[in-house]
Parts: sequence; structure tokens; C-alpha cells
Amino acid sequence: NYTPVNSPTTRIHQPAKQTSKPKFVKAYDYTNEHGVLLFQKVRLVHEDGKKTFQQRKPDGAGGWVYSLGDTPKVLYNLPAVLEAKSKGIPIWVVEGEKDADTLVEMGIVATTMPGGAGKWLDIHTEALAGAIVEIVADNDEIGKNHAIEVFTELQSANCDSQLWICPSTKDITDH
Repeated sequence: NYTPVNSPTTRIHQPAKQTSKPKFVKAYDYTNEHGVLLFQKVRLVHEDGKKTFQQRKPDGAGGWVYSLGDTPKVLYNLPAVLEAKSKGIPIWVVEGEKDADTLVEMGIVATTMPGGAGKWLDIHTEALAGAIVEIVADNDEIGKNHAIEVFTELQSANCDSQLWICPSTKDITDH
């Protein structure tokens, strides 16, 4: 006997798809020049080890809106960056909050932009205009191209800047 697959008497058991929620790793606060929280970039890791990021801003009622809309996409650690700039202290620009935090833990003023490689904006150049800036490129093609773009933008904004690359690792944290 043959029973068609689409027959109402046919029962095909398919296990439920395993869809686990990604694990929260860390939220990185982006504040205005006065230290007021504008938004966060949230780092998540999936079971397979793949990392993803979400951006969210306070909704004013203790929750979050997962869309930044017209929220200014300021530099990470902006108050420290502006203070260092005013004092002539070098500011290190890296690709990612984790790398910025690595340098901050070492006593270095460090920043990054919220969108990742290729997301440098005029607002970032304006914040650093005239500063001493050390740029550290991630050791991959996207990271190198991004660092060159940032270097070029900062040179046009009268920054005293240098470009560095980690010789044998992907980024400053791995180095």
C-alpha cells in the first residue's frame, strides 16, 4: 500500500528545531560629552560561537528601543576622548569596544565607533579634530582598509596621527 505524504493519515514526526537564544556577553555604553547614556552596543554569542551585536537606546521608562533612529552615533568613551584631546594626550582608535576596553585597562585613552569597520562618520572626525591619534588596524583586509580610511579622514582634520597594525594577531586584544 502506498499512502501519499500529503494524506491526512500520514504522520511525519519532525523534532522541534533547536533555537536557543544567544548569550548576553556585555553592553558597551555610548554617552554624550557629559556622560549621559545615549545608547548601548550589546555583544551576544550564539551556541556555535558566532558573535552578533545589537544597538539599543533607553526608552525613558526603564526599557530599551532596539533602533537608534536619529540618536547621534558618537565615539565610544567620548568624555575621556575629549578630555585627552584638550590635554594633548594621545587617543588610540581601534576597531571595536573590546579592544578599546583592553587599552583603557592599561591606562590608555581609547575609542572606537559604534558600527564597526567601514562605519566611520564625520561626527567622529569632528570629535578628534586636532588631536594626537594612534590608529590600530585589525589584521585583516577589512580592518586595514578601515584604518586607512580613518587615517585619511583624521589627517584632513589636522590630527597628528599614526597608523599601526598588529603584526601576528588579528587585533590589539589578541596581541
